[in-house]
Amino acid sequence: MQTDPETALLKLQNFRNSESQKPSDSATQKLSNSATQNLSNLEYSILLAEALYKNYLPQSNFDDVKAIVDYIETETSPNSTLIIPDYLRAKAHYYHAVGLGERNDVAESCEHYLKALEMMSEIKTLDNEQTRFLYLIYTRLGELFFNEQYCDIAIVKFRLALKYALQLNNDNSVARILKFIGSVYQLTGEVDSALYYFNKSLNTCYNPINNLDIEKNIAQILFKKGEKDSAYAIIKDNIEKIDNYDAKYSYYAILGEFYYYDKRYDSAILYMEQSLESQFFYTQLNVARRLSAIYDSLYDYEKKTYYDNIISKFSIDNINRNADNAKIQNVYDKYKKRKNEREELRYRQNVYCSLIILTFIIIMFIRHRFKLNHKELLETIDSKEKNHIRV
Repeated sequence: MQTDPETALLKLQNFRNSESQKPSDSATQKLSNSATQNLSNLEYSILLAEALYKNYLPQSNFDDVKAIVDYIETETSPNSTLIIPDYLRAKAHYYHAVGLGERNDVAESCEHYLKALEMMSEIKTLDNEQTRFLYLIYTRLGELFFNEQYCDIAIVKFRLALKYALQLNNDNSVARILKFIGSVYQLTGEVDSALYYFNKSLNTCYNPINNLDIEKNIAQILFKKGEKDSAYAIIKDNIEKIDNYDAKYSYYAILGEFYYYDKRYDSAILYMEQSLESQFFYTQLNVARRLSAIYDSLYDYEKKTYYDNIISKFSIDNINRNADNAKIQNVYDKYKKRKNEREELRYRQNVYCSLIILTFIIIMFIRHRFKLNHKELLETIDSKEKNHIRV
């Protein structure tokens, strides 16, 4: 799975076919046999979801994973015959969160990433695979909160991801998280901190994709500082290096914005209209606003109206996103409350255990002192009796 996910996916799909397990089979039916069979089916579906994830494919077994999560939530009571390891429960929540994210259900996705984190908190000693999994959870949460512009939460999650990346001694992972931390500081306007982390990322290891992304951010900072020639040169050079159009659209948006601020409107329009194909909501919204402003200054009210209509649609979507943001905040607040309750319970348990141990020590000490005193008393009596006999 780690070294050759494509082969892993092929083997899992072949296994399903050989066992006549069709994708349309209900996961609830699969989980209706013996406890051993339940666990086997559960592990298979989660492995398949993991293989799809590692091959950058959509979660075709979403319904199976959802059913497994529902099953875990209802069948892990103290009276259940099936004991599901915490790590497996965490993975089920994680890959369900991935599937929900693919369906743009950000709030629900966030909830299940946080539940995966809660499951992992039950594991006292982490092996290398579990450490890597925690790195993935914190990275995903950091990205989710960053994309929704919860920078204060995002920075906490990215720093925790960095902690586990350093434990794994994985330079690529470390460089990636350093870039994310820099991006958060850039969004909050702390450009010196942003440049510090961007440079740390670049110096950690060479990764072409990571480096291009960082250079794009550095170009934006340079432009705002007035170093415009360097900013233009970086973006144009990087556009030439990129084949993936999904990535190019974000570069087109930045280059178009540079031209917009320099009032070179023909060039701004050329790049911004292309960048409207971007899959990122805020890129589309910002570009539409810029284009509306450009056509207003050019007295082209027909095209201004066209982009105003796009802005209106995006504004409605933005209201819905703000509602989702409120849900995300609510989900996170509930997670923090559960976390505090768990920590308080553990604290009380630790205090209770400490009191029991202390009480045991005191009892043993009193008992020992009693034995010593009793022994001393017997020796005194014995000594007096011997002295009496001599007299």
